[in-house]
Amino acid sequence: MKSLSYKKIRRWAIAMIALGLLVGGMGPAPQASAATLSVCASGCSFSTIQTAIAAATPQDTISIGPGAYVGPIVVTKNLRLIGSGAKLTTIFGGVIAVGLSNVTLEGVTISKGLNGLELRNAAVVNATDIVIAGNAANGVALFGDSALSLISSVITKNGISILGNPIGSGIAARNSARINVFNIVITENGADGISLLDDASANISLLTSISKNGLDGVQLGGRSRATIDSLNSSGNALYGLAIEDNSQATVSGSEFSSNGKAGIHIGGPSSTLVGGSTLTDPPVTATATITSTTVSGNAIGILIGDLSKQRESANVTLRSVLVEKSSVCGVLIDPQAPKIVTMSDMSFSDNAQDKCSS
Repeated sequence: MKSLSYKKIRRWAIAMIALGLLVGGMGPAPQASAATLSVCASGCSFSTIQTAIAAATPQDTISIGPGAYVGPIVVTKNLRLIGSGAKLTTIFGGVIAVGLSNVTLEGVTISKGLNGLELRNAAVVNATDIVIAGNAANGVALFGDSALSLISSVITKNGISILGNPIGSGIAARNSARINVFNIVITENGADGISLLDDASANISLLTSISKNGLDGVQLGGRSRATIDSLNSSGNALYGLAIEDNSQATVSGSEFSSNGKAGIHIGGPSSTLVGGSTLTDPPVTATATITSTTVSGNAIGILIGDLSKQRESANVTLRSVLVEKSSVCGVLIDPQAPKIVTMSDMSFSDNAQDKCSS
C-alpha cells in the first residue's frame, strides 16, 4: 500500500472536516470570536477541566495545559477541548459527550476510565492526535445516533479478561452510531479492534492499522455496514475481518495477514459481547464485496460460512484478490447453506489448498 506523509493526511482530513464530510450532521465550526478558557495546575483561570466546561459558553475553547486531570469529564455543549499533546496532557476517568454536543478533542491521552471516550444520544466528536489506553471496558463506546471522526490517533490496551473471556474493544459502536477513522493504530485491546453491532456504520480508511486484538480486527454484526479502504489487519486472535449476521462490507486496497483463524470471515452468527445487542432476524445473509486486497499467512485465507452446520447464507464478490500462504485453505466455502460466491481475477500462491469446502 502507498504511504502518505503525516502532513498530507492531516491537511486532507482538516479540509474534509471543513466541508462537513467526515460526520454527517456536523454543526457549525467554532467562531473566531469564541473565548478561550485556560486550565492548568496553577496560574490559570481554572484548575479542573470540568469547572472550565461549566463556565464555558457554546463554541468556546478549553485550553488544557500539561499535567494529569481527574475525570470523568462530561461535555453537554459545543466546545473545543485542546490539550498540550498526548504525551503531556492526560485525563484519568474518561470523557463523555452527551446529548446534542459537538466536541472537538485534540492532543490528550485518556486513561483509567470505564470507557475511555463515550458518546451518547446524538453527540458528535471530532478527535485528532489523541491516545486512548488502559481503560477497563472499551477505548471508545458509541451509543444512540452519535458520531465520531478520529484522525491520527492510537487506541491500545483497553479491556480486561474475565474468566478467560476478553471484554472490551478498541472501538465499540452500537445502535445507529457512526464512525469515521483515518490513519489510526488500534492494537492489543481485549476483544475486537473495532466492533459494530445493531445498525452501526463505519468508514475505515487511510492506512489504518488494526493488530493483535483478543478476538477480531474488525467485527460486523446485526445490520451494521462498513466501507474499508487501505486497512492493514494483522495478528488478531480470530479474524482480521468478520462480516456476520446481516451485516455488509465493501473492502478495497487492504491487507489481512497472520490472523489466528482466518483473514476474512463472511457469514454466520456474531458473538455478542457484554452490553451489546443485535438486530439479527432470519434469514441471516452477510454480504461482502472485496477488491484489490491481499490475504496472506492466515490459517484460512477467506472463510465463507461459519462451519457450525447452521444454515447462514452469504453473498460474496471477490475481485482481484491475492490469497497466499494459507496453512489450511485459501478460500473455504461452508456448503451448509446457500452461498453466492463470485470470483474473478483471483490469484493464489503457496496455499495448502487454494479452494475447498468443509
